[in-house]
Amino acid sequence: MATWYGYDDYMLNPIVDHPHERRHQHSTFLEALTHGKPDPEHHPNYPDVDIRDVINAYLIEVEVPGIKDVKDIHVYWIGQKTLIVRGEINRLPWKGEAKAGLSEQNCNSAHNAAHTVEPPYPLVQERKIGAFRRVFGFPFEPDHDTLSAKLEAGLLMLRVPKKHASKPEEVDTKKVHVESAQ
Repeated sequence: MATWYGYDDYMLNPIVDHPHERRHQHSTFLEALTHGKPDPEHHPNYPDVDIRDVINAYLIEVEVPGIKDVKDIHVYWIGQKTLIVRGEINRLPWKGEAKAGLSEQNCNSAHNAAHTVEPPYPLVQERKIGAFRRVFGFPFEPDHDTLSAKLEAGLLMLRVPKKHASKPEEVDTKKVHVESAQ
């Protein structure tokens, strides 16, 4: 007997990439194996997002702490329903790093940093530094021309209008009587 499971189009095209694809950013196993951070080109950071539906648009907030200049963020469409947000978060240099000329690549471990950087020595580096990327796939065709983006207080706020948004139909409410089993 054949069984068919149907899924809504929304389930096949989730709005954001799956959280399991982001699991590596919270794990230190890869860092322990490579004695450093994963290659940002193949394993970019996936910043956390909040998405709200306001009937005629989606409001998306992307956490990008440390970015002050909008030139460090790129927002673009790749197709009719797919939006990409990418950029790079850089660490501000410490006094010792500026003198020693250290970069993020050669300052991956506290051991190397302790021998080449003047005090204060970086012992823990948990912040998500480097390239980031998030992909949003919408179940509708958004209005590309009226998308707006604003960077404020470490949040990139996107308003993605729905192309043919209309007010939802009002439905008459009717109370349903629930009977007791006793």
